[in-house]
Amino acid sequence: MGIAVDSSVLVRYFTKDDNKLLKRAKELLETATPNSLVLDRVIIAEFGYVLRSVYGLKKDRLVPVYKFILANDIFTIPDRELVETTIKFFDEENPSKIVGFYLLSAPGK
Repeated sequence: MGIAVDSSVLVRYFTKDDNKLLKRAKELLETATPNSLVLDRVIIAEFGYVLRSVYGLKKDRLVPVYKFILANDIFTIPDRELVETTIKFFDEENPSKIVGFYLLSAPGK
């Protein structure tokens, strides 16, 4: 398996809002080897929710962040196909809060 990543690690890494925690997030993410970190769909949904609700990110800035995470080989993402489909739908259809809803409500494998 791998190390489970919490949404706060991703938030610190992408927002750079706390220098001490950013340093720790960078150490973890930038030294990780392929498939060494596990990123659950619930964490992805929570991360997106925090970026939208707390930091005010709009879709045009959030979708590239999601795509960066999906393209990064350090992450093992259970239900990857569901996550990719949901983010693609979010990107193309512009639904309101759809990513969090689908990622949290769809049954796991």
